[in-house]
Parts: sequence; structure tokens; C-alpha cells
Amino acid sequence: MDPFEEYKRRMEVMASRLSGHDHEDFDTLRRRLKEILEEVELYGDTEQQRAARARILHGLNTLALKRLGVPFDVLEDDRAVAAASPGRCLDLAVYVALGEESETVLGQFGPNLEPCELPNIAMTAFCRRVTAHADGREYVVGVVPSGKMGNTRAASVMSAILSTFAVRNVVVLGLAGSISDDLFPGDVFIPDTISEYLANSAAVGRSTLSFELSGNRFSTDQTLLNRFQNCFSTCSSEYAQWTVAAGRRWMSTMDASECPALIAMGVSRERKPRLVCCDDRILGSGPAVGKGRAFAKWLTTNNRKVSAVEMESAGVYDASLIHRPAPRTIAIRGISDFADERKRRLERSVGRSLRRAAIENATSLLLFTIAMGFFSNDPPTS
Repeated sequence: MDPFEEYKRRMEVMASRLSGHDHEDFDTLRRRLKEILEEVELYGDTEQQRAARARILHGLNTLALKRLGVPFDVLEDDRAVAAASPGRCLDLAVYVALGEESETVLGQFGPNLEPCELPNIAMTAFCRRVTAHADGREYVVGVVPSGKMGNTRAASVMSAILSTFAVRNVVVLGLAGSISDDLFPGDVFIPDTISEYLANSAAVGRSTLSFELSGNRFSTDQTLLNRFQNCFSTCSSEYAQWTVAAGRRWMSTMDASECPALIAMGVSRERKPRLVCCDDRILGSGPAVGKGRAFAKWLTTNNRKVSAVEMESAGVYDASLIHRPAPRTIAIRGISDFADERKRRLERSVGRSLRRAAIENATSLLLFTIAMGFFSNDPPTS
């Protein structure tokens, strides 16, 4: 398809999603872009026209990130991926566990996802192409909703995906509970290491049960980790727009009055969500949902660098890293609550709206980094 036609289609989508005074800035940019496209069609393209077009597209990307939480470049791409077949290449496979998370993730990826029922597993992948405006390259992305929690399920599904597709990168996307004093709901956490904390453990004790931990350790791909860790600098404008959108989502989950119980937990409308990446931090991955302080204390006593817990990443990493060639693998987890007794108190105060904001923050971070070329084999360009 003519790239100019894609610009026009994406502008239509953006116009339908914006509201109020946002249309004023958008209409100015849209009018200028249409004028340039008409001149190019009549008289041909020039270096001056390309430069002007790039400036307008930058403005559209900035506005889309600020108001919609995703770049203009991924709002619309009607070249949906055709029905997948064994051996087809995926630049990026995105594993999502529960339906609650999957619904939000699929919604943010847009309407042009092509469902594909897989031939060797009772699972449907949703595929589409996403254009990285940083280098103009198209990435074929497949979102895989698993429908169940747990590392066993995650390892089985990811093994089947890797047997069906040639996958270059894997993202395990979802929610996690914080057990760190400086990791709060609304933040997005990317760990340096995944610890499957109960793997290979020994059950000990005569009158009371305890576990001597051994655990499996899985490392996040260092290239991807480096790119995410430095995105506040390498993609400063886009990262700033992401934080603004993340903060807006966070504020929408809170009542302006803010009850004292929430404030005592460090939960405030004024606190800005952030990306917490690397710094030798560990994501605990295992079979337990944390709802008590004793569990969090037990985990951090055995390993003080565990910052959050969830139930899928170890399975995805294990399946990915044993595969040859191994895809680059990274976990992106939205912090939705605390993995102790504060979890119930937080849910009573704000319901499940915070969980939705947390997965939206994580997904929008993934989308903007795809647009910036983070999953390319070459260094991304701004």
C-alpha cells in the first residue's frame, strides 16, 4: 500500500479517538500534512518536502503519545498479517496470561489484529504489522493470550509458539505485585533476572514446614535490557510522553479525596508512575499469589534483591532460552498492587481499575519501544 494512504488512514483513526481541544492541534497538523501530500502527488517529492513531512509526523507522534498513549505510527496499519502458517517469522511474540490482561493488550494493539488458530495447540495468536517510525521497518508482532496463570502453562504455550514460528524476540507482558519499598502500583518493572524461587527446593522441618531454596535463574537479554534502561535518555521526548500518559491513567483510578489508608500505603494521585528497569533487580516467579507480609519477608530474606512477584515469566524464559536459536527475551510487568496484606486493602479502595491502568502502562511502553526500533538487530535511531 502507498505509504501516503497509510498516513491518511491513521489520521482518520486519530481523529476518531481524540476529543475536545485536542482536535485543534491535530487539525492544524493534519491540514499541513494533507497539503504536502497533495503537492507531492502533483509535482513530485523533494528533500524540502520530506523534511517538512518528518516535522509534521513528529508532531503527530508527540500528540498521539501524549493524548492516546501510543505513537501515531502504530494507531493504524491495515495490512493485517495474513493467516499464520508453520515456519512464519515473528519479529516479536508477546505472551499474556489472563483474559483480563489480554483484553486490554489486544485493545491497545488496535483493530487490525488478525486472529490465527494455531495448528499444533488449542490456542489463538493475534498478529499484525507495526511500523517503527525510527527506521521505517515493519515488525510482525504476534500477541498470544494464554488464558491461564502459572509457569507450567507458560512454558508449554511458549514452547508450542517457538515450534510454530521463527521468533526473534519474546516479551512476557502482564502484572506483578511489589515487595519492594520503592516499587509502587502504576510503575512498570523490567527485571535483570527472573528467579523461579521454588524450583529444586527442599522441604525441611519436623514440626513446621519450611523450604530450603535453590531455584532457577534466567537472565533478561542484555541488549534489550540496555535499550529499555536508557530509554529516558535515548528517546527522551517519547519517554516523557509515556510518563504523562501513564500518570493520567493512574490519576483516573483514584478518587480525589484519597482516603488516609491509601496515603499510608504510599499510594497517592500525585505520585508519577515510572519505569523501574534493571539495577540488578530480580522478579520472583512461582506458584503463589502474595497476600501476606510473611510471604514477602520470606522471599526477601532468601534473596534481598527480589522486588516483585508473579507467576509466568520463569516458564516463558525457560522455554525461550532452551530453544535454538534462542530468541531475545524480556519481561515487562505493570505493578498493580502489593504482594502482601495491602493487596486486599488496595483492591477494596480502588477496585480493579488500578489493574487495568497497570497493564495499559506496560503495554503502551512496549508499543512506543517497538516504534523506536528497540527490537531491531541494529541499534535504534531516534
